[in-house]
Amino acid sequence: MKIFVLFSLLFLPLCCPSKHRILYRKNLVARGVHGRREMVLRTVKSDQAFSDYMKKIIGNFRVLMRTGSDELHLPVLDPLKLPNKNINKNNHGTRIRAQLKNLKISGLSQIQISTLQADVRNLKLELGLLIPNLSVTGTYFLDGIVARLFPLNGNGKFQVTATNAKIYGAAVLILTSGGTIQLDNVDLDIDFRAIGVRFDNLLGGGPFGAFLNKLMTSFGHKIFNVFKGHLIEKLETSFKKSVNRDLAKVKFANIIQGKL
Repeated sequence: MKIFVLFSLLFLPLCCPSKHRILYRKNLVARGVHGRREMVLRTVKSDQAFSDYMKKIIGNFRVLMRTGSDELHLPVLDPLKLPNKNINKNNHGTRIRAQLKNLKISGLSQIQISTLQADVRNLKLELGLLIPNLSVTGTYFLDGIVARLFPLNGNGKFQVTATNAKIYGAAVLILTSGGTIQLDNVDLDIDFRAIGVRFDNLLGGGPFGAFLNKLMTSFGHKIFNVFKGHLIEKLETSFKKSVNRDLAKVKFANIIQGKL
């Protein structure tokens, strides 16, 4: 139980704070405004045309994540290299020193579009993306003592894998003076259901090390959240730049009228 509490204290302060975003607002299309059915039908048609075009653009972004872009000054996102993390704790008889290095996230370019809702009249966009497997890998060093009694140590490779990770997003659409449309205020968040954790050579390996790995799976979300803030920042910046580059190539009127 003391070790369980330790891992909670170890990773909880590093987790990026939840923004409590409300990203999905149902039924964005203003159906029945002024009681004019023809206006609603035109809006729905425009929404669908823009949604279809956005799906193509997201396909381009999927490719860009694997290659990066000198033109847009964007790094490769799959795999995405992460900064090293140092953890130092010393309180209540517990002393922990940990280092996480050679960090990278893999699997981002496997995004699949699960939902995409465009609201042309109110200039809003919302989407949901699915990533089948998203993993953080690297090397770790851990040294310390718990409750002045239990040693805690290990070093080697580690991996944290999220299955069916979901990215939720919302953005504002802005019409430019040139007749094109751009994304602004891109707001993304990521959630995951199942997470697996493996730290090689934890406590020298063996049965107790295997037991601790199973225990640490309970902290999978907290461990993944250590890297979440950096991941979201890179995704929001890259997504906005990539999508806006492609949107700038076509007049908005042509998109919603299907003249491509």
